[in-house]
Amino acid sequence: MSMRPFEKYIKQLDADSQLQKIYRKLRHCFKREGWSEEDLVKPPYYPQDIMKYYQDFSSEHKRLFNEVRMYFDIDHNEFIDYLKKEMKHIDEETPLNNPND
Repeated sequence: MSMRPFEKYIKQLDADSQLQKIYRKLRHCFKREGWSEEDLVKPPYYPQDIMKYYQDFSSEHKRLFNEVRMYFDIDHNEFIDYLKKEMKHIDEETPLNNPND
């Protein structure tokens, strides 16, 4: 499957590197807390560092989406689908607890 133009733009400029860095920090915090993927749907509590990284991620996500949208005609769902695909490798390198273990 070939990359869409906005994906090439992000890849070539490494424009999502900050977003990935923040997401990686979030995943490590989730792991530290012993959370599972299910816990992310409705976290049992909200540690201060997780809230800070979540706000940072949200701001960076918005900034990058607006940047990409300046050059390409994409909707937010396309952008989210791209991010999910790109962040999957971070999910795989920092797996969370399995509640069935």
